[in-house]
Amino acid sequence: MGSPDMGDFPETAEQHELVVDNRIQEGDQEEEEKEEKEEKRIGAEEKEEEEEEEGEKREADKGEDTEQEEGLLDNYGLVPFSEDPPNIEVIPFEDFQKVLASLNGAAAIASQVRAQRDALLGNFECLLKMRKQSLSRINDLEVLKQRLKSKDLRLENAKVSLQEKSEDVAITKDRLLPSVRSLLAAAKALAIRCNHLQEKHRSLEGEGGYGKLLHIQSMLAARQRHMISQIAALYPIAPCPATEKVPTPTTMPLQSRLLINAVSSNSDSLARESQSVDRRDILPMKIGGLRVVAPLNNRSGLYTEPNDHESSATALGYVAHSLALLAACLDVPLRYPIRLGASRSYIQDHAPIVEPNEPATANIGSTPGGAQKTFVEFPLFTEGQDSTRSAYAVFLLNKDLEQVLNYLGAESVGPRHTLPNLNKIIKLVCSGACATT
Repeated sequence: MGSPDMGDFPETAEQHELVVDNRIQEGDQEEEEKEEKEEKRIGAEEKEEEEEEEGEKREADKGEDTEQEEGLLDNYGLVPFSEDPPNIEVIPFEDFQKVLASLNGAAAIASQVRAQRDALLGNFECLLKMRKQSLSRINDLEVLKQRLKSKDLRLENAKVSLQEKSEDVAITKDRLLPSVRSLLAAAKALAIRCNHLQEKHRSLEGEGGYGKLLHIQSMLAARQRHMISQIAALYPIAPCPATEKVPTPTTMPLQSRLLINAVSSNSDSLARESQSVDRRDILPMKIGGLRVVAPLNNRSGLYTEPNDHESSATALGYVAHSLALLAACLDVPLRYPIRLGASRSYIQDHAPIVEPNEPATANIGSTPGGAQKTFVEFPLFTEGQDSTRSAYAVFLLNKDLEQVLNYLGAESVGPRHTLPNLNKIIKLVCSGACATT
């Protein structure tokens, strides 16, 4: 087979595979033909050798028979009866050596032929092995071709999916592009604001910043403690002597105790809180040497001295003045404002639960609409006043004290413990145990 020209190369991979397969088949056919010819040649040589061996055997047998006949003839002096059989060549005795030499040469040639035959058989076995290897390689090649085809198919599918994903990415990119632009704009704005915030932080950390504010707050707290200590020195609060009898709600008449319970029904939570307060904070106390007596009734047992009315009113005036000064120092707007008047002080209620009398009602100020704002004043003294209204005034005063305590983050001692609540406020502020700014 000659080498193919350039025009004989296949244009496609399939044609190339067909050409390769055809060439492999042609090579296989040529090898088979060679093997068949070699087998035929070997068979012919074997037949020739067998025929030569048979001829040699026949000649040897004939020679022996001739010798025996000649011996018999010599022994007995007989004359051989010769009847030549057909196709028998008689060799003269003089040529016997030559014929024997030729037979020996033929035997050597036969041995050489056998050696060649064995060599050819070995070559044939090698060819068979090579054929098997070539067939296994052809099978492996087919398997590799199938794998290559499957990989090509997967590659095509991957290309298609990649194309689809590329299109999806392009669509998503177009869709997210406005968002990205808006995010970039927002990032720029955020960076600008961060710079402004850092500048403000630097301004706060510098002179006149947060440190100065803390210093001012500490100075303000110290000033508040100093002013409240002056208030405590102005109106000193001290416990009552143990020998002095202090009226309690249990020694009051039943009607007065029921009135106290009715007035304090709106402060049940404060009553529950007062149960957990230390009993040392609710000892009987005096302010400015005067004790506070709830102005509930004028019956005997409540005021034991002739001037108890005035002393109790004066003590309530001290409490009202101290509370007003404390609220002003702590900047706490009282829910129930106080109109100071020493022992004739009043406390105002803009939503009273006790029906007001005409003389006790006053109109002051005006709303933005021009309407008058009405409130009720309740006296913090009993002389010439209704005891119920005076008791309600003391109740409102205690509510103001509770408001200040709640502002300081503390609990009230109780709804009817006026001086202990006031003393607790002063202790909290002067000790610095609460934040006042």
